[in-house]
Amino acid sequence: MDQPEVKQLAFEIPTDTGIMNALIGAVPENWTWLDGRLNAPQKLLESGLVAADVSILINGNPAAHILSEGRDEDLTNFLSTPRFPGKMWFKRVGLRRSFATAKQVAIRYVVRGYTGRLKFVLNGEVPAVSRDFAVCTLRLESGLIRQLPVPPYVHLKWMVDTDIDPILKVCRNFHLVELPLGSLAED
Repeated sequence: MDQPEVKQLAFEIPTDTGIMNALIGAVPENWTWLDGRLNAPQKLLESGLVAADVSILINGNPAAHILSEGRDEDLTNFLSTPRFPGKMWFKRVGLRRSFATAKQVAIRYVVRGYTGRLKFVLNGEVPAVSRDFAVCTLRLESGLIRQLPVPPYVHLKWMVDTDIDPILKVCRNFHLVELPLGSLAED
């Protein structure tokens, strides 16, 4: 049996939280999991609304965890305050936790200016024997790759038979510029 063809595309993302959130929202609900991190923006850090030493970890376990330097803090209590965490971590969320909820949490923080990297996965990170495989990586921050500046981008990798049309539609509707694949960070 022949292995189906794997395709890849990448697009530059303007520093526009509306576009970033549209891309997150376009990832189909039937995908398997979300992995990544989001960091509080400098403007929010300077406002005093961020507990810079607090990170929230959401993983496949039934409960999210709050990680803070030097103190134990209840997640529900923290979220009921007007403060924001310094970092949000997602570790394979969706395996035993709601994928849709994880997407909504990511959108909640991206709209406030959080940046970082999110990876959405359908059925594993490598092409499977099944024809359903896809990875959508959102790098929501500028950076340097091999000493060259790289803008924020979305990188899509999928098997030909996998439906990624909702994500591609967002890229087309916002007229995102396609990037050469060799200019990207390793996902």
